[in-house]
Amino acid sequence: MTSKDQLLQKQDTLSRRDFLKLSIWTFFVEEVLRRMPSLFQKAEGVKSPERKLQPTIRVLDFFDLEKTKQKFITSAFPPEFSEARAWKEMNVEDSSSPDNILQAVPKNDDHVRLLMLTHFIQQRSKHGEQVVSVLHAVSRFFHPRKAFEQPSTLSISDAITLGEVTYDELGNPSLQVMVDAKKIHALVAKLSDSIINMSIQLGVFSLTYELYKKQPKYPELARKMPSTVTIGDKTTYKDYQGNEISEVEYQRILQLSEEFEIVTSEPNDRRVTFADGYAGKHTYSNYALLNAIAGFHPEKMFVVAGGNPTYQRGLQLPDIRKVRTWLKTQGKLSENMIVVGFEGTESGFKAPTSLGADVYVSTEDLKAFGFSPASSYATPVITEIIQSIVSTGKATHAEIKAQLYQFTNEKSVWTGDEEITYRVLDLNKVERYLSLEQGKKE
Repeated sequence: MTSKDQLLQKQDTLSRRDFLKLSIWTFFVEEVLRRMPSLFQKAEGVKSPERKLQPTIRVLDFFDLEKTKQKFITSAFPPEFSEARAWKEMNVEDSSSPDNILQAVPKNDDHVRLLMLTHFIQQRSKHGEQVVSVLHAVSRFFHPRKAFEQPSTLSISDAITLGEVTYDELGNPSLQVMVDAKKIHALVAKLSDSIINMSIQLGVFSLTYELYKKQPKYPELARKMPSTVTIGDKTTYKDYQGNEISEVEYQRILQLSEEFEIVTSEPNDRRVTFADGYAGKHTYSNYALLNAIAGFHPEKMFVVAGGNPTYQRGLQLPDIRKVRTWLKTQGKLSENMIVVGFEGTESGFKAPTSLGADVYVSTEDLKAFGFSPASSYATPVITEIIQSIVSTGKATHAEIKAQLYQFTNEKSVWTGDEEITYRVLDLNKVERYLSLEQGKKE
């Protein structure tokens, strides 16, 4: 049965929108397989995860972004481009901090690229080092008497490319950024380490500068809305003070109250938002790329970030459930991957902040380790625990997953009319297991 036949067989159980997504994704995968066989020909998923892993970690992350910025200034901007002149044209005197660059009012696409690139680097310049710090904190927690072995690291900064600049209906610019899967594969292929920590996503994501906003043209009318009183067949129209007015005047005021204008936000109200790669139209292709790389390297265990909430026009949660299910039906789901999310807490209510991850780390535990809640930092928590599992002799993919899941508590939460079940890491269970294993050695 072809991919198309299998897709058609599932159409009855899918909404039209989901079916369209899967159709597009199937076409994408077939194109990838056709155009890049050197990368994806063998990526059929890990069928028998019986390979023995070693307790060696490699962290793939951003480590030298400042050098990357200079590379982009040279390669992605016109020869006559001047960074200093561009900042001056955007009314920014000092571009050394995220707050300062939010003074910027870009006037062209190059301005947007410079602003977004600078903000991205400022926010993530220490990302790789922070991931390593999480590994250190977790190791110290479980093995207080053991010296921390610094993991090997590898920068993926050269895999970043800048895409197109687009604008929304308000004029807010977005920059598409890509992490090149082919370059990541080339890096992974050279590694001998068994456990790969990837607190990053492959494929496409975007950054949006929320510079402009829409507001009522006549905000005072919000406090002066007219009203109507109907008795029998007669309707009387009144202004906000209760004085009788004509229907024409009533309709005029209503029309004015619905008029909006686009204004430039004050610098303190501006922000650059990150659209997670698993919370939009690129979810299927982005996850498929990562899945393909994992399938090409069944001798490794990939511990990867499941994404963070995106706050653009309302809350959007990263959701990889459908693409993982679809990959499984195609026999292409790589089982040598652990996807990690974090459990958020809001006013005492706890829930996963992304959907489809294998295991979640609680906000409380991340804060106890000294880090903010994010899937980037939840991922190395699980990486360090997997290394400990392998060190106890459970070294196949199946054994590692089975033991890891024993360290979790299954929880469920209702969102709307949907019940979501997920696994949350229990540090006490990990601690008891490692103590017992240590006791056996002694």
